[in-house]
Amino acid sequence: MPALDIADTRLPRTVLVTGASGVLGDPLCARLKADGYELTTLGRSPSTQASSIVGDLSQPDTISLTSRFDILVHSAPLWLLPSNLEAIAQSGVHRIIAFSSTSVETKKKSQYKLDQSIVLALRNAEKRLRQWAKEVDVKLTLLRPTMIYGFRKDKN
Repeated sequence: MPALDIADTRLPRTVLVTGASGVLGDPLCARLKADGYELTTLGRSPSTQASSIVGDLSQPDTISLTSRFDILVHSAPLWLLPSNLEAIAQSGVHRIIAFSSTSVETKKKSQYKLDQSIVLALRNAEKRLRQWAKEVDVKLTLLRPTMIYGFRKDKN
């Protein structure tokens, strides 16, 4: 697939990334930056790759988005996103790309309570995001990877 032509000013240019220091976010930020996107990260600590907004997604009152963004790429745990949708909406985001997990399907009958709680959290987050995106006319892409190899950040 060809790279986006960032010289085309009609294309979205400003991207907010959550989970920037994680297994998904770290290489994603490097790629977005290399492709010329205006990149800002949102997390508990400042990013070394881009300008940063410091806040904790598990505490929505710590999130203040004063800049405008075209796209949100949410690579933090999906269940943290729904409680932050008001702040996201105020930032002008018109597209969200978020990562869930195939566990929603593959572990729905798991005998383990932890698996069950994760599946429930993911299902509820996906449902809420779909409803919200439809209500406010935001394009939503939910990705459900099976296995993500950790770029030396985990033992996969």
